[in-house]
Amino acid sequence: MSIEDRLTSSIKDAVEQAPLPPGDLATATTRGHRLRRRRRMAVVGGSSALVAAIALTAALVTGGTDRTDRTTPVAPDPSPAPGPGSWTRAADSPLSARYGPLMVGVGSRVLIMGGHSSEPCPPGADCAIPDDALTDAAVYDVATDTWSVVAAPPARFARTRAVVADEVVVFGTDGDWITYDPAANTWGHLPAPAVATNGPEAALDGRIYARESQTPTRDVLVLDVATRTWSRVPTDPLTPRLTDNSLFATDAGVVLAGVNYDEAAPDEPTLTQADLWDGATWTRLPRTGQIGPFYHWTGNRLIGLERGTADGGQTNGWDRAYPYGGALDPTTGTWSPVPGLPTDYGPRNDSWSVDAADGPLVTTSGLVYDDRSQTMTDLGRPDSPVDIELTGAWADGRLVVFGGSDEDARAAGAASLSDETWVWTPGSASN
Repeated sequence: MSIEDRLTSSIKDAVEQAPLPPGDLATATTRGHRLRRRRRMAVVGGSSALVAAIALTAALVTGGTDRTDRTTPVAPDPSPAPGPGSWTRAADSPLSARYGPLMVGVGSRVLIMGGHSSEPCPPGADCAIPDDALTDAAVYDVATDTWSVVAAPPARFARTRAVVADEVVVFGTDGDWITYDPAANTWGHLPAPAVATNGPEAALDGRIYARESQTPTRDVLVLDVATRTWSRVPTDPLTPRLTDNSLFATDAGVVLAGVNYDEAAPDEPTLTQADLWDGATWTRLPRTGQIGPFYHWTGNRLIGLERGTADGGQTNGWDRAYPYGGALDPTTGTWSPVPGLPTDYGPRNDSWSVDAADGPLVTTSGLVYDDRSQTMTDLGRPDSPVDIELTGAWADGRLVVFGGSDEDARAAGAASLSDETWVWTPGSASN
């Protein structure tokens, strides 16, 4: 039985057993990536980072060994842009108002867990993470606009990591590896690795990938979900070692993407690079043409959607402005710019800034990118006062956003948290 079928069965059982009111796994927001680039550059433009819960399938193939830059120049988008999407208010949720829940999309359904019930930290302020993570969960079906309550999780979840690998696998705030079985509507535990990790970062063919969190090499660990056993990918021996790296499972193999600060001269940018494990050897792919990190595997390419560019400034300036974002095909090692990615900073217009990714669909900084057509469109915003601490997940090709906070209400000392659910549906292509 597929995981979607098991969720359907679980929802049917839950609806029959519990009355409902009438009626929304980098991995953590990674804004620190921008700081690493400031060691070598003057910033021209900026962007926000991307949070992604990743569901992947892959087969391992061999990568190349050429270290020559293999990139394509920035070019205008030749594809028609998507038409504007539309927002609709979803059925009332059985969950209370909150911000920062963990949301995982499976088929047409979104599993929503935990979050915070306290007022959020003001934008730009330095606040401690509140110790008030909630412990309830529910499933929203975007196809039927219906909700069902599920069994309470055994741990607290708040902006942690989750992946889908036959079962939903979640990394609890206390470091536990937890599973949710939709068919039985039950939660369980996976064995923890022998060393500390930051939780699951990718899932591939029934296996979950994580990295050691406290060693210089940060070796890649692999959990076989079926057998509940851990193993290791051989240590990446390539030098100079890439730092600030991210882990992905792709059709070409396991990828560690990062930067090498020692390679570039003062008048050259520090470009993002990637090491590929193809199941037999580690290979360093050619340098990309971007200075920002990758956040998501679309099923075809690694994608980084940071807005903005940098040119190195007036002292030791570079030959041109380089984009923060870009796309890398790990099978061929070919890098290309992302069509339509703005060179300016900040969300366009008055669009909601929601970070979510699933397969070819990515939204961040008020934009929606579809890697199938390589097109970009504005997300826009619904008729809602909520404007910060937004959390979303893709389900059945639509974006589901639940909770968040009204900044004006919070600033006025009023209750600001929302229990609203909004669904964004893409529009048709337009020239």
